[in-house]
Amino acid sequence: MSAPVGIAGLGLIGGSLGLALRASGTEVLGFDVDPSVVQGALSRGAISRGSANPHALTGAAVVFLAAPLHQLVEVG
Repeated sequence: MSAPVGIAGLGLIGGSLGLALRASGTEVLGFDVDPSVVQGALSRGAISRGSANPHALTGAAVVFLAAPLHQLVEVG
């Protein structure tokens, strides 16, 4: 089994990436500053597990930054 992949930002792009990765059998860890977005991603199956806390990405082999450019500093 491969290491999980992380996604920071679970909107349209991050959610779509998560769905594609999950369809290929990859475990996906998700983070978004909005807890309702995290819950939506969990409900749709876009992420395996996630949180509004960036520590949710701990253990990911790689993290994709899918947040809007003006928010990337806030995400970090």
